Amino acid sequence: MPAETEAPAGLKRAASWSLVLNGGRAIISTLVLLVLAGILGPRDFGTVAIASLFVLLFQVAFQQGLGPALVARQVVDEQVLNVAFRLALVGSLTLAAVTLVLSQPIGLLFGSKELPSVLCALVVTLPLLAVDLVPDALARRRSDFRLLAVRGLAGLLVGGVVGVCAAVAGAGVWALVAQQLAGALVSTTVLLARSPWRPSIHGPGPWRCPDIRKSLLAYSTRSSAADTAQLLIGNLDTLLVGLFMGTRSVGLYRLASRIASMVLDVSVRSGQSAVLPDLARLQGASRDDFHKRVLKIQRGTCLLAMPLFGILAGAALPAPRMLGEAWKDAGLPLMVLALSGLVAVLAAIAPPLLQAVSRPGLLAAVNGLTLLTTAAGIVVIGVMADHWSVPTQLALVASVRLAVSACIVVPLSLWALTISTGLRLREVWSESLPGICAGTAALLAGLAVIASPLTDLGHLHATLGAGACSAAAGLTCVAWFERERLTPLLRRRGH
Repeated sequence: MPAETEAPAGLKRAASWSLVLNGGRAIISTLVLLVLAGILGPRDFGTVAIASLFVLLFQVAFQQGLGPALVARQVVDEQVLNVAFRLALVGSLTLAAVTLVLSQPIGLLFGSKELPSVLCALVVTLPLLAVDLVPDALARRRSDFRLLAVRGLAGLLVGGVVGVCAAVAGAGVWALVAQQLAGALVSTTVLLARSPWRPSIHGPGPWRCPDIRKSLLAYSTRSSAADTAQLLIGNLDTLLVGLFMGTRSVGLYRLASRIASMVLDVSVRSGQSAVLPDLARLQGASRDDFHKRVLKIQRGTCLLAMPLFGILAGAALPAPRMLGEAWKDAGLPLMVLALSGLVAVLAAIAPPLLQAVSRPGLLAAVNGLTLLTTAAGIVVIGVMADHWSVPTQLALVASVRLAVSACIVVPLSLWALTISTGLRLREVWSESLPGICAGTAALLAGLAVIASPLTDLGHLHATLGAGACSAAAGLTCVAWFERERLTPLLRRRGH
């Protein structure tokens, strides 16, 4: 049994490794995605994207909550760990069987002949995740984010190498399957090798420990419900695009979505794990100190993330063509998704803040409304846009996310933030304004380059030119708004 008396790593160290994990995962997975996209086509990506989402949805809905249940439990002994492992293993094998049974109907639903066989291959990851569950939870209890970072990055790197080699060898869609299977196997192996816990078939099973089983399942059910809703919010558009428009459109949309998500992961999500404990610690501090910290985080988040999204939106139209003509239709949806990300940054602080002040119900209400309105908007577009061009269809789907973010998520999240903290909306907007200006300047600079004769020189020159001008405009705005902080630093360096 792992010792539970080990001192956890310091908060800053844990947060740093969390940043490495999330940022590294986003960058590596996106680079591998771009390399594979240059070799394979949108249809292959769309097929694997749909299959992966179904496997992930089953896993999150029925299994993932056991990990947080172990992390949150006050006392964890060998019996609790074995019960959790066996519950996860039974659940994963059951889900694998259900997936095998449903693979053919799912393939018919999405009109793909390859989807059933890809689904059947990817269910192998479910038992691996069951083995992975307990060591992962123990590492999180110890705040051992270094191990989690090494595990995650090793899986991504090995999976990426396997996928690229298979794609070069002509494996087609199976290169993407091999990438996921290799990554999952390496990730589980690294974690088990560094964990003192080992799976065991000895001792009483979950059915002989009803109290432990019920407490784990009760927490797991609540946690899985929230995680499933969040997963659906992030991927509902991809599933509905596949349902109404086919696997090729899914591949195009998925590429655009993954690139936009990478920017969000690096600039926002990678730091959210540190924001929650930081704000939670300040609950006992003075009201003014808490407000200052919230506003400082809001300003920093907007100044970092909004220019990045402005750069992406400004260079989005010609960028996918660098991967080949098969990807040209991804440019317009990429630009709209980048704009959606720029808007969403305004409310990025809301989830960890509402959790820190013990108001998760408000967050759940916003997520539920977001899910319903997004689904309704995409279904309407899917029914009406049958005869429109693929770029128009995908841009309209992305516009639903932009509209929901601008009209529902941001206003409601900021309202929830103000009533939960006592901050005035004017104060929040004041700290967000520098980031808004920098993001807008980056966007306009990029679009100006795209509209210039530079595009006649080719897609590479247009993308690099737009990106460089966008970056220059965004950084100039950031430097102007932060001049009071930057000037003393530059003077000290000059001396």
